[in-house]
Amino acid sequence: MQNAKQTLLGLVALVVVVAVVVGFLGMQKNAEFRNTYSVVYLSSGEIYVAKISVFPKLVMEDPYLLVLVQDAKKNNNFQLTPISESVWAPKKLFLERSQVLYYGPLRDDSKVLETLRNAGK
Repeated sequence: MQNAKQTLLGLVALVVVVAVVVGFLGMQKNAEFRNTYSVVYLSSGEIYVAKISVFPKLVMEDPYLLVLVQDAKKNNNFQLTPISESVWAPKKLFLERSQVLYYGPLRDDSKVLETLRNAGK
């Protein structure tokens, strides 16, 4: 009886320690993305630029839709449209992970990030 209680107590302690470690690692991962803009490429072909949170759910805050456009000289340019200006204007977008092909932080010398900085973001 005493061994069963000790085993149960040990298992509960292990579960608590694992939960704390997983929570800590998730917060560390969030901190990596939360303070900078990242690109999010969806399986639908849409490309978003946003501040993201990856734990426990994938969430975009302050999202922009990135659209590639060609000018008259066939040069590729991009256009950033704030989702806040859309009719539905959400503050956050919650993403289904299975629909995200990839995501990652923008480099400091990215033209998209430069555009956002020039716009005061």
